[in-house]
Amino acid sequence: MKLNRREAVLGLSSTLLVAGGCSTSAVATQPFANRVFAHGVASGDPDQTSVVLWTRISGGDGSVPVLWTVSESPDFDDSVASGQLTTDADRDYTVKAIADGLEPGKQYFYRFRAGGTFSPVGRTRTLPVGSLEKLVIAVVSCSNYPFGYFNVYEAIADDPDVDVVVHLGDYIYEYDEDGYGGAEGKRLGRVHDPRHEIVSLDDYRRRHAQYKSDKGSLAMHAMHPLIHTWDDHESTNNPWRDGAQNHQPDEGDWRARRDRSLQAYYEWMPSRDPTPGEAPERRWEHFRFGDLASLYTLESRHTARSEQVNLADYRDEMTDPETAREIYDRVVGPEERRMLSAQMEDFLERELGESVAAGRRWRILANQTILARVVQANIDEPRFNALRSSIPEANVGLVDYLTEAGKLGLPGNMDAWDGYPAEKQEIVVAAFTGNSSQDRRMKPDLIAAGSRN
Repeated sequence: MKLNRREAVLGLSSTLLVAGGCSTSAVATQPFANRVFAHGVASGDPDQTSVVLWTRISGGDGSVPVLWTVSESPDFDDSVASGQLTTDADRDYTVKAIADGLEPGKQYFYRFRAGGTFSPVGRTRTLPVGSLEKLVIAVVSCSNYPFGYFNVYEAIADDPDVDVVVHLGDYIYEYDEDGYGGAEGKRLGRVHDPRHEIVSLDDYRRRHAQYKSDKGSLAMHAMHPLIHTWDDHESTNNPWRDGAQNHQPDEGDWRARRDRSLQAYYEWMPSRDPTPGEAPERRWEHFRFGDLASLYTLESRHTARSEQVNLADYRDEMTDPETAREIYDRVVGPEERRMLSAQMEDFLERELGESVAAGRRWRILANQTILARVVQANIDEPRFNALRSSIPEANVGLVDYLTEAGKLGLPGNMDAWDGYPAEKQEIVVAAFTGNSSQDRRMKPDLIAAGSRN
């Protein structure tokens, strides 16, 4: 995605349910067979003077010292920042350094060393200040390993125009070998590890490790800095404040499972860790790209989300479109149904206002689910019968409901913003005006970058 002052980009969405090859980019094709740095290198959460650098030491034992270096050239004939850290089993031998004191809007190269072994070289970039004419963002989401090779990551790695990669969530999936994508995974030799649904801390760590072993993933992370937020599958399907659709009583306490998933996420992602005393589920940031754009990551899963409404519970009452709309407005529409915490909303309103006051043209909401209203398609009977006969028996009830929703003119996905319409309207108004009032005299461009579930 390219942004400049002359072109209007109307929407963003990307999925990674594809098959392909591996990267051929110059930096990224260094020997990832390196046994010490088997999961490559990554950078992320950049600001104007610093960036997070990440790697992992494979086969570590005890406490392992790791050196890191940042240079302006890939041959490291100079060093602009360096340091030493230690890692151990308590953080699964992952390493995270914050390289600071850097110059705004500049490209850098970095690498790690453990013992006598160097990591592959990574390339990263700080955020710019001042006048900016162009910004190129690669937007990705929903990277389900069994569905195929991450060749979209490969394409991003090979694109020299990309300034930053934004991942909107579902960086991993939690399912077992027979879950969503399982049949394709067995056909392609990409079965989930571990083979069971992930619940324990070790499970989540192993799943992150598997996803970062994909060659396209190795290449993309080495070539571009990452801005990212989680969605549901980093923990489990469709979580809300006090539970999740795919968390069962025999899987233990929900909060404990969620906290384990977030611990592994912070260990394995190139992100800034929570500050002391800060709740790990609080993850929202404002990234400023000179005078051109503001990008905001949102947290809509763990801090405030109300439980999703299941409109199928009202099927007997929804006899016509008018009655269905009345039920939707009554059950789904109340203002107290929220996706974002009060703290998140205060942050977003304040920072949107700052962006408007600063004169930035673009405000980009990097949120996890589709913001636009999506009415379920009204499928005619021949197509419906063909679809119904081609899906697993377990999904027939869902297809039956979605078909009815299409006939009634209802949205089909209550886990997206269609399930929280009052708050969605507040956010759209705030994004256009910089505050939550109805004053729309200012109309800066808004991009809602939303993923598919």
